[in-house]
Amino acid sequence: MLNNIFYDSSATISDTEAVAFDNLLCFEREVTQPQIVKQEIDIVMPKLRKIGVNHKNIVISKVIRTDPIRKTMTMQIHVPLKTNERLKQFFCDNSQYTLEHSFVIQKGVKLVISNSEREFRAGIQRLMELRSGFDMKNNPIIELSHISFDGRVLGFELFLEDNV
Repeated sequence: MLNNIFYDSSATISDTEAVAFDNLLCFEREVTQPQIVKQEIDIVMPKLRKIGVNHKNIVISKVIRTDPIRKTMTMQIHVPLKTNERLKQFFCDNSQYTLEHSFVIQKGVKLVISNSEREFRAGIQRLMELRSGFDMKNNPIIELSHISFDGRVLGFELFLEDNV
């Protein structure tokens, strides 16, 4: 058991139970850089706000496939939403997005870090060391980004699920 092992000034690692979310905007994108997904979220969120739908200040992402030949990755994105009756029409008009009613990050290990590239890279490395026997291709790290209302990333929680 890890119980809040500190390895950096503001990062913590701990065991975690399952975490459930409901009513999520969901989409997949093949990208060369993860930052491209943020640009798409920055475009879609104002459209949702116009119809009275706000996000819950969280974006969940994970890499579900990589293509070494094309040097791309396919990312799955989940954005928990505060829904209303106008949301159904949004999904009819924007078929590239779907409404997922439930998404669960299973029990495992969680690393909490600030919005620092150095800390992020060190955190990924630390998770890889902790779970060196895991097949990262079949058990990817799930990134939960905490975002402000205006879209700035405030910090991250990186999850590595047990027994997936």
